[in-house]
Amino acid sequence: MQACKTNQLNIRFNFQQLVKEHTIVKFSTSENFIKYGALILDKIELELNAKSAIFERGKSFYALFDKNFISKVDLSKQLEKIEDGDKLSFKILNKTELELLETHTLSQLLINSIATPNHKRLTFNNLTGKLYLFNPNHLKISKSKDKEQIFKIVGLEFYIAPNCCLQLNVKTFSCVLLSKQMDFSKKKLEEYPKYTFVHSTNTLKRVLPSESIKGENLYILKQTSKKGSLEKIIFHF
Repeated sequence: MQACKTNQLNIRFNFQQLVKEHTIVKFSTSENFIKYGALILDKIELELNAKSAIFERGKSFYALFDKNFISKVDLSKQLEKIEDGDKLSFKILNKTELELLETHTLSQLLINSIATPNHKRLTFNNLTGKLYLFNPNHLKISKSKDKEQIFKIVGLEFYIAPNCCLQLNVKTFSCVLLSKQMDFSKKKLEEYPKYTFVHSTNTLKRVLPSESIKGENLYILKQTSKKGSLEKIIFHF
C-alpha cells in the first residue's frame, strides 16, 4: 500500500516532565465574556510573565508559566493589579486535569511558548495567544535618505486545529499609514488591535492603551485592498 502524507499530527505528551517544568493556569470570568477580549492575554503576559496564553470560547483562557517563577507569585494579588481583575478567577491544573485537556489546546500552549526573538534568520513571535514565524527577508520596506519605513510584515501563523491538523496560514500586518488602501466597511480602524515592530528583536508586540506610538510604527492584522506579490511568498525550511 502506498504511503499517504497528511498534516495531522501524532501528538504525545510527557505529562510527568510537563508538570515538573511548567504550570498551566485556567483563568475564567464571572461575566458573559472577557471585557477586553484578547487584550487581557497581553496584560497577563505583561503582569505575570506568562510564556504563552490562548483563549477558550471567550469566557476563559489558559496561560502557561515557568514553574519556578509562578511558584513564587501570589496570583490573587497580581490579578488585583489588572483592571477588572476581580472578575477573574483561576485554577492551577494538576496532572490529571492536564491529561483531560484537549490535545490541540495543550499542544498550542506548548508550541506558543517557544518564541526565540534573537534567531539570525527566522523569528518566532508569541503574539496575543498565537505563534507567528517572521522572516526578515519578507518585510516590505521603503528606503529614503533619512530613514527606512516598513509598510508590511508577512508571517506564518502556526495553528493546530481541533482535529490536530497543523495549519500554516499566511498573515499580513500592514502599517496604518496604508489605511487609505484598506477596506474598513465591516470594522473601523480604531477597533483593530494595534501592534508595533521592535527593531532590536525583529518582533511585533501588542500596543497597550497607555502607550503612545507614532503611526509609522503601528500595524494591524489586515491586508490592503490591492494585494501585492508578498502574499505569494513560499516559505522554505
